[in-house]
Amino acid sequence: MKTLILILLFAISPEGNAKGTTHNTLKTVRYYRSAAKQGIPEAQYRYAQMYEEGKLFRKDLGLAISWYSKAARNGYLPAHMRLGLAYRNGDIVRRNPAKAAEWFLKPAEAGDKLAQLYVGLAYWDGKGLRRSADSAMHWFKKAAEAGDLTAAYYLGLCHLKGRGMTRDPVLGANWVRKAAEKGQSNAQVLLGELYENGEGVERDSEQSFLWTLKAAEQGNVTAQHRAADLYAAGRGTPRNLEESVRWYQEAEQSFKLQAKTGEKPERDLANW
Repeated sequence: MKTLILILLFAISPEGNAKGTTHNTLKTVRYYRSAAKQGIPEAQYRYAQMYEEGKLFRKDLGLAISWYSKAARNGYLPAHMRLGLAYRNGDIVRRNPAKAAEWFLKPAEAGDKLAQLYVGLAYWDGKGLRRSADSAMHWFKKAAEAGDLTAAYYLGLCHLKGRGMTRDPVLGANWVRKAAEKGQSNAQVLLGELYENGEGVERDSEQSFLWTLKAAEQGNVTAQHRAADLYAAGRGTPRNLEESVRWYQEAEQSFKLQAKTGEKPERDLANW
């Protein structure tokens, strides 16, 4: 019976029926409400989304959280993720790192790389979970091996610093490179620094400049400042004061934009 209901839900859903009329939309809501009350987790999750989005009826974040929680308690992993993100970011409910970590655990154990990253960070920060470098590294490694670029960057940093494991600059640089080559801007900045200092890689000022520039072109403020410095000093590239001034101006604009939008730059873990 539940399988039949799910088939019907898909058939009449807005996603499955782009040309749906108002009548069909109301019918969709009724079906989702009925299925959600019957305990079907997929329907409970979609019903929660409706309350969160407020597109089909009145927006109600309290009811959204309630239905997400019901779906999660019925084992629906996307609901676990949504609750984890909600409590982590504070977008539809008050921030609560402990609850965020609690909701992220099951998806992490099931192999969700983003959940694994956030569980790792919770262990490292001691926010939501008891601080443990070993546990943090366990989850960073899982997420990085699953292809999460941010986790690969963090894992590289921890190898470089010897946090939660024996210090290994070469292995750390390898993980940082994996993230950098796929566009993770903080990893690109760090790889540039590793080339400049000869840490885990052979010293190479040109490579240092090139990786810094890649990150700067993505809007990374740290990289933009560093690119300006490198152009001014002529390190890894011919000295060019015009380019130096341009990158200082770019950095200033990027910083102002972040301040205006409230966007927080990804944490720099180099000072762990």
